[in-house]
Amino acid sequence: MGTPQDVAAALREENDKLRQSLHNLNKLYTEKFEIVKQNQEVLKSKQEQEALVRELRWQLSDQEIRSDTLVAVTVVQLHLRLRQSQLQTQLAREQLATTRDEANEAQKEASESAHELKKTQHLLEES
Repeated sequence: MGTPQDVAAALREENDKLRQSLHNLNKLYTEKFEIVKQNQEVLKSKQEQEALVRELRWQLSDQEIRSDTLVAVTVVQLHLRLRQSQLQTQLAREQLATTRDEANEAQKEASESAHELKKTQHLLEES
């Protein structure tokens, strides 16, 4: 071994190396801690985005169901309107046929009455 000054110098040098190593380890630890912290924030953000995507998909699915329901209701309404129109047309045709039949009957009765009237006039003229 050397002199006490040599030993002290060697210990100081070893101490400086240890301090530098400790400083480097502390720096690495701080960097790793920041990376872990950022990863946690990214993970949290990703989870929030996934939750938002699930919510949006659910809303879209709900909208599609509502849209499908609306389409179905509209189709039923249109079908009912068409059927109502068909029934109204059928009723109008039946009423027209009834009116035509009544008019024909009235015309027939009028013709018969006119014929009877002519007969009666003819008989009156002969007498």
